[in-house]
Amino acid sequence: MNRIVWLLLVVSCSLGGCMSTKLPQAHVAECSHDAHEVEFLLADGSVKKPYQIHDVQLTRRIELAATQLIEKGKTVKSSELRKQLSNKKCKVDRPKTGNPNTTPTTLYDLHRPSVLVIAGIYKCGRCSRWHARPASGFVISEDGKAVTNHHVVAGGNDETFVAMTGDGKVYPVKAILAASLKHDLAVLQLDIGDDKVKPLAISPNAPVGSNVNLISHPDKRFYTLSRGIVSRYFTIDNPKKKVRNVPMMAITADFAKGSSGAPLLDDQGRVIGIVTSTVSVYYNVKDGDPRNLQMVFKQCIPSASLLELLE
Repeated sequence: MNRIVWLLLVVSCSLGGCMSTKLPQAHVAECSHDAHEVEFLLADGSVKKPYQIHDVQLTRRIELAATQLIEKGKTVKSSELRKQLSNKKCKVDRPKTGNPNTTPTTLYDLHRPSVLVIAGIYKCGRCSRWHARPASGFVISEDGKAVTNHHVVAGGNDETFVAMTGDGKVYPVKAILAASLKHDLAVLQLDIGDDKVKPLAISPNAPVGSNVNLISHPDKRFYTLSRGIVSRYFTIDNPKKKVRNVPMMAITADFAKGSSGAPLLDDQGRVIGIVTSTVSVYYNVKDGDPRNLQMVFKQCIPSASLLELLE
């Protein structure tokens, strides 16, 4: 295929664009299979896992699965889900302990299946197909309860929401069981049928200096691992949300847009916090033009705040 046409196709897909160009044959072959399949069939008959494929193809995979679910009437409209944001607490049968035998080199493969892509599904108004707006999340019970940020599900023009597990299965978001605007958290129920999903344990104890392992999807770079430490605990006020004294934690592990709702894991794979936002510090800001970026604070929600939502 002409190099320029291929580049235009990649740019269009990565931006959620609407270019009416035929997919290259390899892409067509991969997308022609059931969008719920865990493995991707290649031309030579071999397979590769979702985390080994091109990010653009994985985005399209989520969109195809969501399209099928919408057409079969298996999704719940976002307008109905948002009515449930007033729910304060929910019961969760969650695991109590992590894995003490986890090592830095095994943690990623061991806990990646529990990390979700939470995707808002919407139409851009310039074409007829459904697009995905990916964020992050994680599983907290075998029956499909999951966590992401409040802001991931509360705003935007999304028609519905779906979640993709680390092994490539896509499920509709069935309900919002509990939520907190103050703590920027939402507990979701995924419609997983008779399936079981792998949950993460939660630990409320992570002193400053504790190791942090973060698996998230910054700007559609799916299943990216970054590592760091807990650098401090603090509280903030948010006049826009009309909330005060919100407990927060800062970490040195890197993340970006698309990481919202991702789990911070300790060295045993237990959730010690949840990604929420970044704050940039500049030496000088003149006439609205930021200069001399010095530091970006990576702000997260302590897992103790999540435990307040779970009975």
